[in-house]
Amino acid sequence: PVINKIDLEHANPDATEEQIWEVLKNPTDSSRISAKDGRGAREVLERVIKEVPSPTGSPDKPLKALVFDSFYDVYKGVVIYTRVVDGAISAGKYITFHSKGTSYKVEEVGYLTPKLIKADSIKTGEVGYIIAGIRDIHEIKMGDTIFEKNSPIDAPLPGYKEVNPVVFAGFYPVNTTDYTALKTAIEKLNLTDSSFNFQGETSKALGFGFRLGFMGLLHLDIIRERIEREFNIPLIATNPNVIYKVQAKDKQGLKGKYVEVTNPADFPHYGDVMDIMEPYVMANIIAPLPYMEGIMNLLKEKRGEHVKIEYISTTRVIVEYLLPLSEIILDFYDKLKSVSRGYASFDYEPYEYRSSDMVKIEILLHSESVDALSFITHRTRALHNSRQICEKLKALIPKHMFEIAVQAQVGGKIIARETIGAMRKDVLAKCYGGDITRKRKLLEAQKEGKRKM
Repeated sequence: PVINKIDLEHANPDATEEQIWEVLKNPTDSSRISAKDGRGAREVLERVIKEVPSPTGSPDKPLKALVFDSFYDVYKGVVIYTRVVDGAISAGKYITFHSKGTSYKVEEVGYLTPKLIKADSIKTGEVGYIIAGIRDIHEIKMGDTIFEKNSPIDAPLPGYKEVNPVVFAGFYPVNTTDYTALKTAIEKLNLTDSSFNFQGETSKALGFGFRLGFMGLLHLDIIRERIEREFNIPLIATNPNVIYKVQAKDKQGLKGKYVEVTNPADFPHYGDVMDIMEPYVMANIIAPLPYMEGIMNLLKEKRGEHVKIEYISTTRVIVEYLLPLSEIILDFYDKLKSVSRGYASFDYEPYEYRSSDMVKIEILLHSESVDALSFITHRTRALHNSRQICEKLKALIPKHMFEIAVQAQVGGKIIARETIGAMRKDVLAKCYGGDITRKRKLLEAQKEGKRKM
């Protein structure tokens, strides 16, 4: 373990070291450093050399290299970050990618320092970069294995998990004229960050846009902020969703296959839905004991299932919970910080898909369904979430010359409603006196006019 920021006035490395021992249950020596002023940095580097095992592999075996990252350079094309496991790579060799079978001639190799430093070759156990004149970054797959064209391999390198998007959202330009600019911006960002994917989609309410898949909510926020800041394109982002597995009736009325759905607009008709499965994660939360009651209540509110609790000291607790992924991609982090005053740490990993009583909430404006506002939620929270969004829409949508009904619908049944009142002209402003029947007549005429609208 390495303890950083020892230069701060309120730093307490002794207490931090004790907490690390309590969590890891492996009392090894910790290195104390300050990355700001350099204290302890040399000691850490020396420990890495002494204690980290040397890379395994043979320089005499045929080439095997792992692709772990890449980016796009406008002049050189795709720059591949790789780790050589066996053999060596040098300029002039022909390499092949195992996943697609495509071959390219290596133009340049070198090391990361972190600048790209050109070298003659990258040898066994070394990490470096490869430039091979590749112009499409989607040709490169993270975790792929590289080998020499004339020396094929039996199997790719094991142990690298392919990354797949888990959170999806729709991006629409505020100004419809910015659609082409938005497409260009997303394509440029995708050249340097291939971990998100995108495809075009159309909304009746918002027009033309794109549905993007991200690694998480933070990834979504970063991409959205970069589009707005770097390309100056105001965006409308829809509610983020996870991947649901939906089983619907087939044409014969029998159970069909499970289909992955990322957009509420693509959900089958509620009468045809047989089963909906949502992803669950295994969550670990470490927090001080006094805040555990609030954290437990939050986890219960988010439909969490308790797995185990462990006291790592007299003041700190670690809890494991199974949580629906859809419950933690919105406001879970903020609420967790609030109830723990920022002292809780949280991490999770994918666990499994489970059948859940999920429903699709359709939002109607003036009896017209707005597909961009539809969302998926658990049936027990349908009423609360529906009322909440109807109230927000009532506050945001300006008044018109006629009444607008804001409704939330589940399975063809309206479960929440708010009404945006019509703008009214004061028809009695000039009636300073006179009989009350004249005023009633003016009000009735106005009411009839509003009804006809």
